[in-house]
Amino acid sequence: RVRSGLPAADAALAEAECLLSESTLLAPFSGQVADLKVQAFQSVAMGEEVCTLIDLNSLEVEFRLLESELTSLRENDRVFVSLLTDDNVRIPARLDIINPLVEDGGLVRARAKLELGRSRPALFPGMNVRVTMERATPSAILVPKQAVVERGGRPLVFVYKPEEGFVAWTYVTILAENDELMAIGEELSAGDLVVVAGNLHLDHQSRVRIENEE
Repeated sequence: RVRSGLPAADAALAEAECLLSESTLLAPFSGQVADLKVQAFQSVAMGEEVCTLIDLNSLEVEFRLLESELTSLRENDRVFVSLLTDDNVRIPARLDIINPLVEDGGLVRARAKLELGRSRPALFPGMNVRVTMERATPSAILVPKQAVVERGGRPLVFVYKPEEGFVAWTYVTILAENDELMAIGEELSAGDLVVVAGNLHLDHQSRVRIENEE
């Protein structure tokens, strides 16, 4: 064995097998490869980025909140994610992280983990989505968002007074809002006639005429 060089060959073989085993990198999870930067059989230097591995079954959405919403939000609150291309798709998610730092413009970064079922839509990292947050609010009067204008930095609505034939501005408190509606405090009552168009050109006690009684 010594004269034939077999022990040295066995040692070289064992070293080669060890190096070969170390040349295979196992990912901690299964996923899809994106941004592949190398080709097959290409030599790769230590620390060189090869690709990005994406776990499509564990996606998160990052979005920004107004600082005024922080007091009513908690981690694990329920949110819904919808696609910009299809509003009918509503994917439930749980608020995962709220970054405790207010950025310029009064915005706070937050992140939610999507709860994907078996029938998952076509989602890919980097997609633009719409995040909707739902929470219970006290009973309130709802008005369209376009009915609320600002004067002197305060929100108000114009309430039509049919007896006098003019509108009176009424400062209001906004309890909650979404993309279409605003929940108003006790300043409005059921049955009040609120101007929802052309109110940017109105003033207090401006005379108006209703074109369509319906």
